[in-house]
Amino acid sequence: MKKKLTILLTIVLVGFVGLGLYDLRDSNHKLQLHEIKLQDNALELKQIELEKQQLNKKFEDAIKSGNINDEKVKQLEKEKQDLEEKYRQLEITKAQEKEQKTIASFGITPKASAATGDNETIAWNFLIANGFTRNQTAGIMGNLQQEHNFKTDDVAGGLGIAQWLGGRRANLMARANYLDINVQLKFMLDEMNGPEIVAGNAVRASGSVEAATIAFQNKFERCGLCAQSNRIQYAYDILNRH
Repeated sequence: MKKKLTILLTIVLVGFVGLGLYDLRDSNHKLQLHEIKLQDNALELKQIELEKQQLNKKFEDAIKSGNINDEKVKQLEKEKQDLEEKYRQLEITKAQEKEQKTIASFGITPKASAATGDNETIAWNFLIANGFTRNQTAGIMGNLQQEHNFKTDDVAGGLGIAQWLGGRRANLMARANYLDINVQLKFMLDEMNGPEIVAGNAVRASGSVEAATIAFQNKFERCGLCAQSNRIQYAYDILNRH
């Protein structure tokens, strides 16, 4: 009996060791992938810096030669804005990869949604990094707090932080890891730069917290019973916290 028990314990122990080694190999593999992505990201950032230098040189040469007009200036400005936007997006990707590398190094499995407080901070940093002013960021986020308190799950009222419905909800669900806060923020920004550009332009044109809140409420959320005063108060509260 003791012999059988010893054999059984040995088998169980070997199984746990094997599982541990598998998890370790998997963790190391994830670390290597994130390291490669970070290296690629660093190379892309360097390439953009080089392109920016070349663009500045092109601008200087055009001025010296006198071969410049309003159309040329607009073209060069557009190239500059495109490079700046690409640089911002790469910086965001870099930060996300660093976070994922840290998660992998400790063997932590990412959750579908971070804690509400964490999501608020993530949303604030994301919007600021993407060029929105503090007032505009607060206005957007006052709406998100009213909509679903920065939670990313799918409920009867809609999906995620902005409570998307219909075709917009389906478009979000088509993305990998659609319950992740970063995925939903990127989707929101893509909408504001694409199919919901009217909303994006209205928010970017706003100056005050109230104007930004109302612009996002009316143009992006297009809510029925909006509780506008709540959204504005939330926006001011968020601004004070950050």
